[in-house]
Amino acid sequence: MSFVKEIIAAAVNSAVPTTQLVRMARVAAAQAATPEFQAWLELEVKGYGKRLGREIPPYRRVEGTLLARYPQGWAPVIR
Repeated sequence: MSFVKEIIAAAVNSAVPTTQLVRMARVAAAQAATPEFQAWLELEVKGYGKRLGREIPPYRRVEGTLLARYPQGWAPVIR
């Protein structure tokens, strides 16, 4: 079985930790010499933000309303 097929099989197996999948992907990216994939994996592992000079991608942003539970029920927290 090729290494890419091993990664795919591991990805659909819920018993395989995400950290193991990321390690496998990093090895595959290094073997394939794909700098863009390697850079993306580094950002996913180390994080995004101003300290790394990269904007947080849209798929990493979460929007919503912060709610607090009061005796009367749930209510939005106003800033």
